Amino acid sequence: MNLKKLHWKIATLVAFSFLLINPEAVPLVLYIDAIGLELFLMLLEVQFIAIAGYYFHVWIKPVLIPVYRSICKIDPYFFIPTKNVIKKYPAMLCHAIPFLVPALVGVTAMSHS
Repeated sequence: MNLKKLHWKIATLVAFSFLLINPEAVPLVLYIDAIGLELFLMLLEVQFIAIAGYYFHVWIKPVLIPVYRSICKIDPYFFIPTKNVIKKYPAMLCHAIPFLVPALVGVTAMSHS
């Protein structure tokens, strides 16, 4: 038997068993069937991105801004380049890693001496 057919049979059996155990899910299954699985997953992805963006701006960003400012004071080569700069010059991404550029300069200077 083809392995792909076996996987589909198992998936169908699992879905059918789920609907037998939980009949309240029938409207959800009909909704997914009506709009398509790809669109349904895209809607879930958009909701996840919106929630993640909210929590990033409310919880994570206020904590990271003081850390960013303190690293900028210590490392003169540290900055986070914009998307357009990275598209033009991908090597500029090295500046977004704290203390990488001074370390590379030091290693290069020591190898030439």
